Order: sequence, then C-alpha cells, then structure tokens
Amino acid sequence: MVGLGETKDEVIETMKDLIDHQCDLLTIGQYLRPSKKHHPIIKFYNPREFTEFQNIGLEMGSVWSRLGSEVTVIEYLENITPNMDIEISNEFKKILIKQ
Repeated sequence: MVGLGETKDEVIETMKDLIDHQCDLLTIGQYLRPSKKHHPIIKFYNPREFTEFQNIGLEMGSVWSRLGSEVTVIEYLENITPNMDIEISNEFKKILIKQ
C-alpha cells in the first residue's frame, strides 16, 4: 500500500527486498482514506507511476505483479492461483474473504 508518506526510493527498495527473498507475486495499491478519522492520503500515485513501478519490478525479476490505484488481491486471485496447489489456494481465498 502506497500513499502514506513513503518515498519512491523506499517503494523500490522494498520491492527489491521482496524479490530478493523469492517473492514472485507483487501487488502495490493506493491507500484510500476510508473516513476523515483515518490517516490522510499523503500522495496519490498516478497510473504512469504505477506503470513505472511495474516495469521496475519486472526488470528486478518479479514473475507477476499487479499495481494500481484500485488494486486488491482478491480481485486477481483467480488469475494468480492456477499454478498453486488447490488446497493452498482455497485456504488463501478463505483468509482473504474473512477480512
């Protein structure tokens, strides 16, 4: 989740750390303030910036990435789980749906 005050370099460094530790699936979404009681949006990333992060991730060796202002893992779960063990995939879906 981005938009809480991190720098572009911090996002890229985090992506590198994840990929260096064999993270094949990378999602980055925009923080959207649910109410005025919640932390404000510090930066709203535009689609061009998300494309840049995606290209950087692919260059670093990310196998699959989904980045954007409206990204949620659950929306793309069907696309990313076909190669996963079906039991693990179903358990993962149960966890996400509960949240």
